[in-house]
Amino acid sequence: MTDYPIFEHDVIVIGVSGADFRIAITWQRFRVSVCFATFIFIFALFLAEGAIGQKHSRPVDPKTNVSSKTWQDVMWGKWGLKFSLPPGWTMVDGTTRDNNGVENGFHEEVKTYSGEPPRKGNVQTRDFSIVVTSWPGKTANIQGPTRLLRLEPSELMDAEQGTPTRWRLSRELEEIGYLEIGGIKGVFKQLNLNLKPVSSDQTISIFWTMYRVYEGNIQRVELSVEGKRTKREVLKRILTSFTFAELRKPVSKRITNSL
Repeated sequence: MTDYPIFEHDVIVIGVSGADFRIAITWQRFRVSVCFATFIFIFALFLAEGAIGQKHSRPVDPKTNVSSKTWQDVMWGKWGLKFSLPPGWTMVDGTTRDNNGVENGFHEEVKTYSGEPPRKGNVQTRDFSIVVTSWPGKTANIQGPTRLLRLEPSELMDAEQGTPTRWRLSRELEEIGYLEIGGIKGVFKQLNLNLKPVSSDQTISIFWTMYRVYEGNIQRVELSVEGKRTKREVLKRILTSFTFAELRKPVSKRITNSL
């Protein structure tokens, strides 16, 4: 007999000098067993790693790099507005203004928020503002050269914001277009306040303006947020978080009470 393995049809035959026996092992079964054991081992490691990752991870928005659970919900119930702000943002100012000098004058309310923590003796930045302007009645009544114009919300939007055929980009106006937020169509604008070539440390302003009839009065709601260009996705997320209550019980009188 030989002193080395002899391969015969997937069977290993081991010859041993001077011995009257031989050991046979089915090679195919051996190979399958090894592969299966390796697969089970790798799969167990994969499951263990996934369990550890799920235990320690938190849902994070890949664009804003902020946990979705840390954003705070804010409501301005008087005007049916609901939105979200990043953690630490606080309201710093609220004003009311009436234009009583003209017939059908506007009523305006403003709320302003800051992304900086309050500091004694320091003026906080005004990073985000909501301006709600209302006129009595369901149309904006504007005196034209020859007649009184009665503009519905979509017509007032075209008159104040322009239309795509009139829009022109510039070094200051980087982006403009229609954007629907909370089921309402509005005009989105992005402005470069530095008026210099684009760079990551520049300050930009993003606006979104919509028009509607709310509680029997025509109304303009303008949202504006300001910050570094690198924070654009965070700024835009503030705007797109808005939801708006629909028309409730019609009221024709003007609302002039405080915030």
